[in-house]
Amino acid sequence: MSQVNLRDRSLHPCFNYNARHKYARVHLPVAPSCNIQCKFCNRCFSCLNESRPGVTSEVLSPQQALHYLDRVMEKLPNLSVAGIAGPGDAFATPEKTLEVLRLIKARYPQLLFCIATNGFNVLPYVGDLIDCGVTHITVTVNAVDPMIGKEIYAWAREGTRIYRGEEAARILMERQLEAVERFSQAGVTVKVNAIVIPGVNDHHIADIAREVAVRGAHTFNAMPIYPVQGTLFEEINPPTAKQMEEIRTACKEFLHQMTHCRRCRADAAGLLSEAVNSPQVQTCLEESATLALNPQEHRPYIAVASETGAALDAHLGQAREVFIYVHEKNAFRFVERRETPAQGGGDSRWDRMSQLLQDCHALVVCALGRKPQEVLSRSGVKIYQAQGRVNEALEHIFNTSELASRQQFSPTGCPGLGDGKMPTGCSQAAEAGGSQGCSGCSTQH
Repeated sequence: MSQVNLRDRSLHPCFNYNARHKYARVHLPVAPSCNIQCKFCNRCFSCLNESRPGVTSEVLSPQQALHYLDRVMEKLPNLSVAGIAGPGDAFATPEKTLEVLRLIKARYPQLLFCIATNGFNVLPYVGDLIDCGVTHITVTVNAVDPMIGKEIYAWAREGTRIYRGEEAARILMERQLEAVERFSQAGVTVKVNAIVIPGVNDHHIADIAREVAVRGAHTFNAMPIYPVQGTLFEEINPPTAKQMEEIRTACKEFLHQMTHCRRCRADAAGLLSEAVNSPQVQTCLEESATLALNPQEHRPYIAVASETGAALDAHLGQAREVFIYVHEKNAFRFVERRETPAQGGGDSRWDRMSQLLQDCHALVVCALGRKPQEVLSRSGVKIYQAQGRVNEALEHIFNTSELASRQQFSPTGCPGLGDGKMPTGCSQAAEAGGSQGCSGCSTQH
């Protein structure tokens, strides 16, 4: 089949039942952070055999995502849609989302462009998304009553301010409904997802469908909750098939119903009937993730923060030096040691660090703070947090058959402190309102 060459909206397999077995989609996993915490959500990396929203084996930079899309276009000539659906929210990191959209619009203007969002921070970017050619948007709305919403959301974060409880649910609901209305008025095809949570909002789903229909939504997708270990709702039993049928029948009075949703991963690619990516597509994703954040730059080295050079045992803030390696002929070669900038000096220290690593495309470290992670990532350095021996970490990073072992984020029951970052290695829920780390572990959020 030749590549799709017209922006025919009927070719979107999620919005059109008849297109689901014929046209493929690709989700570009470029949104690592989230600005709300749903009590059913546990965003988990490196779960290749699990198919649910919020899961991806890799997170890509915009340039890596474009390279990945180039490769996917070769493998899937029936590809009609490129979208962003996580693993976090696309508008927790809006600059990255918009950069991806601009890159793919310039390269593949014939594709349909699709965004999935919780709606909390999308309103400032409606015009930008229209300019980028977005044709479809999915907004997840789990309640249109703040008293119900407060039972679903732990918090919502805007900048440095964190909302909780009924206030968080009310602000989120208001923004979601306004987003549905504004996108619909702008000519974007709007789908609303609603997660059905028995005992929490299952009696309320038809109310959501009625409200978003008034706002101009095109399609409604009632989705049964996917109980995930480590979440506050892990013990909730999903609704039965009969219950879902009854809910969809009630919602059908107001909106067209999507009944073929596969609850796709954030890195899904191919036909909707394919639960996991094909090995060929998965290899493309893994190879793209090993590139420099901007593959057009020549950054041959990888830096390791270590006290001895043998183990990943140095927090970046205390590391006195980094060890520089290069990957040549399927092996690693040590190049040199570099002394890190002296402690103190505030944010300028991390600017100097980025200059020190300007020829490095990656940094491996056992831990680092949020500010150095932001500065170094912005300068094009990909961060890997890991523990163990240096040689094993380097092998994992570059051996594509072992990529599932790298960038291990293990949020086992930790909802975080509202900073939207992926916690590493938490064993208990975080204590709210501080930076002292989780109760029962030393992870710093």
